[in-house]
Amino acid sequence: MKRRLRLLPLLTLVTIMLTTSLLAQQRRMMSPAARTDSLAKLLSLSEDQKAKVLAIFTASDDSMKAAFAAHQGDRGSMREAMRAIRQDTDKKMKEVLTDEQYTTWLKERPVMGRRRNPPGGGN
Repeated sequence: MKRRLRLLPLLTLVTIMLTTSLLAQQRRMMSPAARTDSLAKLLSLSEDQKAKVLAIFTASDDSMKAAFAAHQGDRGSMREAMRAIRQDTDKKMKEVLTDEQYTTWLKERPVMGRRRNPPGGGN
């Protein structure tokens, strides 16, 4: 009985850590549909563009998940795989968007390594 009582705080801590981690991951990764909706509002996409963008984002997400699984533990090869996927996505987006929309999308999208809202408000 005493042993179980000693394990309770440890199990509680582990549960809290796992829950926090999962919530952080969910916040970071928008679904392809949510990304498409957000982009549609920003760029005033047509229905045809929305359908094509959704397909591009879905394929990109699937490719990134597969690359992550395939390159687990090898950060260098994973980084290269992700870069290739992003370049392919960029190329496909350029074919779907107008020049003005594409330029706006490049300016507005999050860039790896650059935070949009740094701690402390960036002051």
